[in-house]
Amino acid sequence: MKKEYLWGLMTVLFWSTSATAFELTLRYLDVFQVLFYGIITSTVILGVYLKITGKFDNVFGFAFITWITALRLSGNTGRVANLVFLTPFISLIFICFVLGESIEARTWVGLFLIVTGIGIQKYQEVKKN
Repeated sequence: MKKEYLWGLMTVLFWSTSATAFELTLRYLDVFQVLFYGIITSTVILGVYLKITGKFDNVFGFAFITWITALRLSGNTGRVANLVFLTPFISLIFICFVLGESIEARTWVGLFLIVTGIGIQKYQEVKKN
């Protein structure tokens, strides 16, 4: 697997799991506590990352850092950019299996259309090359 795809998929995983994590956390804390702990945690993680890499001028969240890295590693950003469309799909998978919430049929149809669109675009891209 190319590095840009690995970084792009890590980004999708981070974005996808955040909604589930917040939903689980809201069962035990109120919104302000979740916001406070989220800011503290992400600031610490971001600070450690920036310290390790020496990039103190970069103040994006961790998902954005992985996304920017994926785009930077790619010779053609269009190849990696479509990975962002997997975020809703993976988010709903987490919501369904981790939180046990039911997903409506029309949502699955929408997700199918997203994945089909990505597949068609990738097929045409491969066909061109």
